[in-house]
Amino acid sequence: RHPDDPAALLGAGINRAEVGDDEAAARLLEAAARRAPGDHRPPSELSKIAMRRSDPEAALALLDAAIAVAPHEYDLHYRREVLLGRLGRREEAEAERRTTARLR
Repeated sequence: RHPDDPAALLGAGINRAEVGDDEAAARLLEAAARRAPGDHRPPSELSKIAMRRSDPEAALALLDAAIAVAPHEYDLHYRREVLLGRLGRREEAEAERRTTARLR
């Protein structure tokens, strides 16, 4: 594949994240997101990196970006529900729980 191919960048980013190279993973995933703005997977994967970096607000913003392009993805809403709970935003977490229940 071409090195600028969004799917190749996404795959490489996920691979780098799996081996613990979050710095390289983030660069690759950000490039994938720029080249494929309608794909929810790059911001979703970036949100996982943000959580590992102890940046829940950034993780939430990235999940919101992913949900904006894939509003029916159960996993995104479930992860958002858990994250909101961790942030102490109970009412929002409960609303998200209702969304996940509808999507199940």
